[in-house]
Amino acid sequence: MTDAIDALLRRIDVEDVRQRLDRNLEPVRRLRPRGSVLLPRRQGAWVLEALLAGLSDDEREAVRGELGCEEILERVTGKGCPWEVYCECPGSPAGGSWGFASFELGPRGYFFEVPDVDEIPDNPYRLLGAWEPVASRAAYEAAWVEVYVTWWEDIGLPPIRGEVAEGPRPLMLQALERILGEDDAVWAAEIRESIDTRYLELTDLIRWTAEETGIPLGTVEAVLRGAVSGVAALAPAELRRQILREAYLETWRGDHG
Repeated sequence: MTDAIDALLRRIDVEDVRQRLDRNLEPVRRLRPRGSVLLPRRQGAWVLEALLAGLSDDEREAVRGELGCEEILERVTGKGCPWEVYCECPGSPAGGSWGFASFELGPRGYFFEVPDVDEIPDNPYRLLGAWEPVASRAAYEAAWVEVYVTWWEDIGLPPIRGEVAEGPRPLMLQALERILGEDDAVWAAEIRESIDTRYLELTDLIRWTAEETGIPLGTVEAVLRGAVSGVAALAPAELRRQILREAYLETWRGDHG
């Protein structure tokens, strides 16, 4: 990074950035004893615009020519901006990766879209939501699920688009249950489609699910073979439910050997 770019970044007022972001947000859920989940008031609220709004057009172009939004955030806030959900298509010639990430600024944490590199000019890192207080795990988790459920179609998260999707399993399961519902037949149908479209071997999926959950291999096999054949296995309802949901997540994993 050049001295000139470094000087421009030092001019960014963090409090001004926070105020620009917060003007676009409104609470959608209050948590007890304390905490809030916030979502944007409108579709077109952009994190990169809020970061660079205090610079001239030429200065903004200079910064964007050298740094991505994540790098700017890290330098301005002094903290990282970790991926929350990471998606990619490793089997596609075009490749690509996308998802959403987070950062902390003042009393709030914020979620923002990380678009595929080809989409960045038209989508300069959309603001997706926020939580407060920033240190509250309960507020973070509630906001995470709300952001996923609100934006999954726009961003292209499971159950649509891509070959690989990775994120915190408990939160993904909460979000996906709100999207897909509680009917086991729907989850079984999604597993069948995943096997067909991603060319997965059922025996591999059975093994992966058993390894992930610690449920006996024979039980997992009975449930998943029943799901693929369209016949519900004779297993306790709660156990069958767990296996189907965990197996569905396994169809999105990209680190299986």
